[in-house]
Amino acid sequence: MVASRADPRSELSPWHTSTGLYRPWNPLLVEAVLRDYREGAWPVLYLETSAICNACSCVYCDSQVGEADEGELTAKEALDVLRQFSSLGGRLLFICGLGEPLQDPKLFEILAEARKLDIMVSLFTNGVFLSEQNVSRLRECDANLLLKIDSLESETFDRMIGRDGTADRILRNVRRLLESGYQRGSPPGETNLGVSCVATSLNARRIPDLVEFCVRHRLFPVIGELESAGKAKEHYHELALDRVELLALRREVESVLKHPYQRPLCPSVIVGAHVNNRGDCVIDAGSGFPCAWFLLEEPDYVSIGNIREASLERLFRQVCRIRLEKLPDMQPKLAAHAPVFGGGGVAASDWYELYGELTRTKAEKEGLHVRE
Repeated sequence: MVASRADPRSELSPWHTSTGLYRPWNPLLVEAVLRDYREGAWPVLYLETSAICNACSCVYCDSQVGEADEGELTAKEALDVLRQFSSLGGRLLFICGLGEPLQDPKLFEILAEARKLDIMVSLFTNGVFLSEQNVSRLRECDANLLLKIDSLESETFDRMIGRDGTADRILRNVRRLLESGYQRGSPPGETNLGVSCVATSLNARRIPDLVEFCVRHRLFPVIGELESAGKAKEHYHELALDRVELLALRREVESVLKHPYQRPLCPSVIVGAHVNNRGDCVIDAGSGFPCAWFLLEEPDYVSIGNIREASLERLFRQVCRIRLEKLPDMQPKLAAHAPVFGGGGVAASDWYELYGELTRTKAEKEGLHVRE
């Protein structure tokens, strides 16, 4: 493994002393995923299941959601994607983006198949549909959950999710989840629950309280900066914190945690591939990344093919080729990218050398030309 600031063992070690590290970002697992990628596997998949999401209308939502799209993947097609992924060395499945997974009727078939194939799952949910029954089924599927909680104060949270009264429902569901013993069985230093929070002018004062809640209940806090994308673009200057405010907030967070705050790098950013709800394998046209929102700007996703017409292996190979082509132009941009909290992980300036090494090594394994 490349020894650098991006080495997950050095980057993430402080988290073992406070909340526990979110299991899919465990440094030993990330190290194994990167090793598998270098050796020819495709270990990480970012899958969107449906656009349905009609219980919230978040002020910063970056997705075109509401009802399910026409032509979405069927359960049979989604399960076939998982089986192909497993045959390519798949280890980690991230369901985080577009709609609300718990409103998708095929979700639990996907989770059950992933468990059968020994694929670890990270599921992002707004928490509205964490009923007792759903919590039980999620536990049976061994799903790791990222819970969207922007504030413990209901009025503030309601403003951010755009639905009066919904915050209380979410917070009740979270308490039920914690009382259910969902974290039972998580090894020391790890947790299968995380909390995702976007820092804005609306909730900044309340974030230290949220982090204290995370510490108390062993929830991994994932604090992100507002991206200039989707609905947030309409009132970005009103909602966004400036760098001085963000740095002050980070100091407050670190005071609660009693150690430096460091978000881990999500492996889907640098070694993952992205299949959307219509079966398209998509990348950001500007960067070649499967998940580019950590750059805090509007991604320009384009399709390089559809799983109904091409094998996953063929599409993944195409992803590798495009990343290699984009690499010379992207590395200077990544080197200069240093947000306070970041979007999809630590600052890109901390891992751009690792990304370059991984991309070139993978291309050589795939027999692709490495441009000097």
